[in-house]
Amino acid sequence: MLKSVEQENISPAQLRRMPSPPYIIWYQCPFLDDLRHCNIDASVGNHQWAVENHRRGITSLMWVYGPNLYGEAKDWDAQRFLQYYASYAEKGYAGIAMDEWNTGDDHPYALPIAEALRTLKRKHRRFFVAVWVTEPTPLFRKLVKERAVDLAIIQGYTFVPEHPEWAISWEGVVNRIERMKRDGILRQTVVCVGMVSPTPDKFGNRMSPAQLQRQVRSLRENYPEMPGVAFYGVTGFGEYRVEMEPTKKLVLLADRLAGEVYGR
Repeated sequence: MLKSVEQENISPAQLRRMPSPPYIIWYQCPFLDDLRHCNIDASVGNHQWAVENHRRGITSLMWVYGPNLYGEAKDWDAQRFLQYYASYAEKGYAGIAMDEWNTGDDHPYALPIAEALRTLKRKHRRFFVAVWVTEPTPLFRKLVKERAVDLAIIQGYTFVPEHPEWAISWEGVVNRIERMKRDGILRQTVVCVGMVSPTPDKFGNRMSPAQLQRQVRSLRENYPEMPGVAFYGVTGFGEYRVEMEPTKKLVLLADRLAGEVYGR
């Protein structure tokens, strides 16, 4: 059983730093203790979670809002966003994973966040900034080029239980990748495959083992410059209703596949 934070007494600065590529990234995986190849969790919500990942041999990127921060952020400017993001650097964490850049460049938060990220990286050069992104806009791609964003995690979900309308075709995923490729920033880009569960949606669509393998192998074969792969692990609580035992089998397949294809 994992010890409590008090027993461990580990500060953020003592937690694992960013590993070298290839990156094998998971988001909200309910089976982290069973994975052999995951080296980054990009969905970490608190310090205890980060300490548990440290003991697993996994680097934690702390979850933060991006332009999708609604309501309470309506009066935030670049300085307020900078304070928000920099607080994790000042505490000593390895980095953040912004969830998510899902707006156009005309969104009122886009420019303030861009300015905040640029300042953040000038002040904390070793602090790692990953950003989950749907459509990589010109401003977003510029931030990646400038290395104000260290890693773009493209949301490539061809299957979303409970919300099939959120899914994207594989052709749509490829279009997102090609935009990054044209700008010469594939080495700072990975794709998140998912969602990793065989539970069918209301139309009967599901993520099959064959589909999972096809997608991961296609990414590696067609875009070898990308420094790894990400997976969306679906939990059995909240808005998603998934069958946990079959989901675990598919998660473990994804883990083995990542180790085989990316050599970890």
